[in-house]
Amino acid sequence: MSDKILHFAVPSSALSITPPDTKQLPPVNALTAQKTPVAFPKQLMFLVPEQSASTQSMRPVSTADISTTDSSQVCRTPIIEECGKDENFSTSDNTSYSVLHTAEASHDSLTSALGSSVCSPPPLQQTPTTVSRGPPPQPLDYDYDVREWKCSHQQKIWMKTELESLGLWPGSPPVSNPMKTVSLWHLPPQPELIDTVSDLPSPKYFQLHPFFIWKPENDTLMARLRNIYALQCIDGCRQTKVTSAGFGRPRVIVGITGQYYLFSSRLCCKVCKKRWYADNPQWLEKLPKRFTNLLPAVLTYKKAICKSLLDELRSTGKSPTDMANQVMEMMHLKYERANLAYLLTCQSVLDSEAGTHGQKSITGFIRKETQPAPFGDYDDIDGWNGLCVSAHYLTDCLLHEYQRQKEAITKLLQGTFGQAFRSDHTR
Repeated sequence: MSDKILHFAVPSSALSITPPDTKQLPPVNALTAQKTPVAFPKQLMFLVPEQSASTQSMRPVSTADISTTDSSQVCRTPIIEECGKDENFSTSDNTSYSVLHTAEASHDSLTSALGSSVCSPPPLQQTPTTVSRGPPPQPLDYDYDVREWKCSHQQKIWMKTELESLGLWPGSPPVSNPMKTVSLWHLPPQPELIDTVSDLPSPKYFQLHPFFIWKPENDTLMARLRNIYALQCIDGCRQTKVTSAGFGRPRVIVGITGQYYLFSSRLCCKVCKKRWYADNPQWLEKLPKRFTNLLPAVLTYKKAICKSLLDELRSTGKSPTDMANQVMEMMHLKYERANLAYLLTCQSVLDSEAGTHGQKSITGFIRKETQPAPFGDYDDIDGWNGLCVSAHYLTDCLLHEYQRQKEAITKLLQGTFGQAFRSDHTR
């Protein structure tokens, strides 16, 4: 009959003392019988702390755990293993004990490794570690950038709609245009032709201004103009890669017949992470002449003026004060014509409801409003949003243009032999 052996792991200092009357045991490798757990003796139950049913779990014991528990001298958990069967087993016999220890810092739960084989431990299953990732990137707040545009609310909506129809707005579907017949100029819709059904015409459609799209990095618009030319960084990086960093913002331009907007994109260099707008004068100087020749305006850091207005100022010889008065008169005239068109459209709807032309419409019974909405003032921010041009404004733009073309003007003057120049210094 085989013996039932209890093993207790004792501190290393006590291992050198030979216990008396210790029986010689066969090697552990010779034990081929499957070890089965036995009941814990009542005399040693005080060594096992109380544990709940939820904390009782089974875990295989590896050799690494055994070596750890043998060398440590803290918190040892007794585990009884049955090495055979012996009818003469009693607690008074001198036996050797083996204590397998699992030292846990919290020691809130006791893990009993019953029925595990020390000789041939099963391989530990590696649980896949879950890499904690940060929150998903938040989408760009394009609505916030739109609110920063310095134009009326209706102008913002219309420009955004036009960019979406061209596939230039972030997230909009691409638009196929095989012939590349795209115009950078976009005129507002004809307000007299808009069908408002039962409502009176809205003055918002009469207060829209044209805008010019300036996106040199876009392949849909500027692929033919750019050809094989690579856009340069504003800081002059040697290995540069300029890409779009947003949809940009509009900038108002003063023209000879009115005002319009220059919609410039926002660019970014992937090397130095520098960002700028495509209408930056410092960056425009780095572009070839075919790019700046396409622009309809002369841009400075604070001012922008249409090239047609500069040509008129140079050719007529008028003073900046006279030219400023002429431009303001033309801009107010355009505003008054838009106001008149709005009133005439509203009058046409009211006449059809009153039966002036022999037939009445039923829209007057559906609509509650009987008076058209006010058109607004010239400088209304949420309306016409007109500009005021001063003589100082035109003077700064004219001097900037002269400095830009100084070299060409000097060569032109050197080649005029025998020609007399007339200038009026009284203005």
